[in-house]
Amino acid sequence: MSTEKIPNENWLVVELKGKDVRDLDMRFEISEGDELNQNVFGQAPCNSFRAMLQSAEGEFNLMILDKRGNVCSKELMEEEREYMRVLKRLSHYEIRENDELNPTRRLYLISFGDPTIVAIPED
Repeated sequence: MSTEKIPNENWLVVELKGKDVRDLDMRFEISEGDELNQNVFGQAPCNSFRAMLQSAEGEFNLMILDKRGNVCSKELMEEEREYMRVLKRLSHYEIRENDELNPTRRLYLISFGDPTIVAIPED
């Protein structure tokens, strides 16, 4: 379990509730904010969003501040609604370093004890 804030970098969402979502182009950038909060700029399947993040010692609290509206296909809009619902319910995070099964460092965002979002650093 991490004891620091989530690193300030760009993250690509690769799993949402156990489903591979690499093709949906979901990503977020975490950047420095004030001493308690970090800024988040993200991309859902259709819209971008801006949020404030408090993360420390494995705890995670994301507050969506703004979401830009675009209209997409019904299927993409449903994927986006699910992604936004999950983001609002997250409570913890864990960063796992490279291992034999996953050659890339991974960020696990957790809700009710289960990893619901898995992200990797974006190149």
